[in-house]
Amino acid sequence: MSNEQMNPDIPNEFVRPSNAGQVFLFLVALAVIVAFVPWLTMKRIERGAAKESPPIQAAGWLNGDAPTKESLAGKVVLMHAWATWCGPCRQFTPKLIELHEQYADRGVVFIGLTSEESFELNIIQKYVKKANISWLIGYGAGDTLANFGNRYLPTAYVIGADGKVLWDSENGGSVQDTLDHALELAKADSSLK
Repeated sequence: MSNEQMNPDIPNEFVRPSNAGQVFLFLVALAVIVAFVPWLTMKRIERGAAKESPPIQAAGWLNGDAPTKESLAGKVVLMHAWATWCGPCRQFTPKLIELHEQYADRGVVFIGLTSEESFELNIIQKYVKKANISWLIGYGAGDTLANFGNRYLPTAYVIGADGKVLWDSENGGSVQDTLDHALELAKADSSLK
């Protein structure tokens, strides 16, 4: 074509329409979703959508006696699923130690569960000692982890003083915010009794 302008009534198959508007709307929607995830997690807790915690059982226990429904009644529990062979679990251990230091004195009970069996007890004990884990550890807990619906390692769960699972790390959100909220609920509940 010469220096003449193109006729706007004739479509030009070589010009691609811009997707900038769609990309912008997608990014805005994504930002809104990310911004509301913590809020939705807390609303789930407040709505009472939490399910009853299955019994916490294992073939054996380190660092103390097996927890019972009675010993956990009225207490907030941070339970975590882990394994000695799990690299991400090893990376999560310092965070758990930090949380234990921050919340154990406030009444949160920490329990670690692994599906590793008693024939691996020596390896489990070595890891627990080397990592300076002082809270209750249950081994041979595959059935309990299955009852929690555990699919990934590591996974952490917060169980409220009412025995309901309030949060798990698979669904995102802040464990600290959930623990703080669970402790507030427990305090409010105990003051009503």
